[in-house]
Amino acid sequence: MFDDFLPISVEDASYDDLLDVIARRVGELIEEDASLLLSYMYRLDIDEQKLKHAIQHYSGDLRIKALAELILKRQLLRISLRKKYGSSNN
Repeated sequence: MFDDFLPISVEDASYDDLLDVIARRVGELIEEDASLLLSYMYRLDIDEQKLKHAIQHYSGDLRIKALAELILKRQLLRISLRKKYGSSNN
């Protein structure tokens, strides 16, 4: 599912590059299908309080960037945990 947001390799991109790619996709989903975006956020296990904060306290491009950053930070944590514990799940 993370591949839906990232058409580039995580290993080959900088944090800012990854954030930009995710932000573009988040912006598209906000315009086209906000419920699908929320479904992705749930499936990616984004912290509900952080999600609510981003939605309630930001608007426009700042909201898009905040949501993209939540996604990226969560996925980087998952990658780190996989490497640390050797699990291929999640």
